[in-house]
Amino acid sequence: MQILLQGGYALSLQELLELAGPGYEAVGVVFGDEAARSLRDFLLARLRVFLLEQGYRYDLVDAVIASEDDRPLRIEARSAGSHRVYRLRRRHRFNDRF
Repeated sequence: MQILLQGGYALSLQELLELAGPGYEAVGVVFGDEAARSLRDFLLARLRVFLLEQGYRYDLVDAVIASEDDRPLRIEARSAGSHRVYRLRRRHRFNDRF
């Protein structure tokens, strides 16, 4: 996950797994749709942990991941943006004005 993020690769996990599937099958490992979904879910869970360790709020990270965009770079950017907005609102007490 960190390789994708640090390298700035805006790759879809689904597309990445679809490209990897034939390589696994070539060595006799069955890599069907269920396995791809499970691996995608695992990778998103790892990304969630990584973002939480970076200090992003769990509810903001969960909301971004729930958006169905499976590009780790975009998920990180949206989590960071949401976190900045949250901190700005708290700092200026915008909640009192709405």
